[in-house]
Amino acid sequence: MRVPYTPPMSQAQIIACCAGLSSGFVLCIKALPWQKPVITQAMSQAIVQPKVAVNQPKTVAVQPKTQSAIASSKEMTEAEVVAYIDKFSVGNIEESLPAYYVGAAEGTRSVDGGKTSLYEGHTDPGNGVWNKGSFSYQFGEGLTAEQSSQQQFAKIVAHIKNTALPQCKQAGIRLTYWELWILIDLINQAPLAVTEAGGFVERLVEMRKKGAAGKWSEYRIAWEARKWSFWNPAKGGWDAAGLRAYDDLGKDISIGKDQDRRMHMIVQAMQRHEGIAIGGGNDPAPVGFILTPKVFQQGEGVARTPDRSSRGDRVAPVNN
Repeated sequence: MRVPYTPPMSQAQIIACCAGLSSGFVLCIKALPWQKPVITQAMSQAIVQPKVAVNQPKTVAVQPKTQSAIASSKEMTEAEVVAYIDKFSVGNIEESLPAYYVGAAEGTRSVDGGKTSLYEGHTDPGNGVWNKGSFSYQFGEGLTAEQSSQQQFAKIVAHIKNTALPQCKQAGIRLTYWELWILIDLINQAPLAVTEAGGFVERLVEMRKKGAAGKWSEYRIAWEARKWSFWNPAKGGWDAAGLRAYDDLGKDISIGKDQDRRMHMIVQAMQRHEGIAIGGGNDPAPVGFILTPKVFQQGEGVARTPDRSSRGDRVAPVNN
């Protein structure tokens, strides 16, 4: 078989072929039988210093995992609230918004929803009891972390249906989507701050009025209501001995900071999972918004068993 004649390559053609290739190609050029190439300085640079594509880092904005169909300020009817919370009782509670949001406040879940080292179990800093699961359930002896979360969420749902919603109906208000999540987390942290007189719903009615006059953000309205739900009108003082992380600043500021911290974690989780932005919190921390009642000094430091910060309540654990 006759091999077709291939004409010799010109210097320009060799440079063009070699540009961007490795120096190993020089051996191929030198081995060409029909022509002894002349490697100029330009050719050498093209061969020895090939062009390398540089991967520039890309800045990608973090997108929410889902987009909420409910605005944070949307008021929900009683039926809408019941239908909404009931849907989380079906399936794996640990892969749900309640576990993500309350868990972020508890420190058992990251803002992204991942499980932290506290998830499987940790000692409660308020009362020293062993906590387990996303909701830091305290009656979980013999239960897995997931089973503990199911039990605690069942209690939260029972409180909403049997206590909070009737209170809202009596007060003539509807919870917004944002306020519902604050209520859920408060029930988890301190149910007595919802079930007792002067609890969250009563304070919410009061703070909505003050907020309308003072043009408060929805964050501050909920924060004020949540903070003042720990004020015991019967005792004339703060009823939250278990919330003592910031007690060196004064009990009023200590409670305010604790509630602000929890709410701020929920805000971050809501932004991450539903794309909902809640403004007005933690910037600066609203601990300076102190509404001093007439009997502010009374009852400070009084021993209370149980107090409103206690996780124990009058509702027995739900047995499925």
